[in-house]
Amino acid sequence: MKKSLLDVIFASDKRKKVLLLLQDSPQEMETLLELLDTRRHHYFLR
Repeated sequence: MKKSLLDVIFASDKRKKVLLLLQDSPQEMETLLELLDTRRHHYFLR
């Protein structure tokens, strides 16, 4: 059975949060990573 695109998008909490953060305006990648509390944002700080 095929999943709908919305099911795929909202299956991940981080993907859902990114979409909600981008809903109002564009964001910098560093800002998104920091708001999502990922380990990747530490690489941008170096």
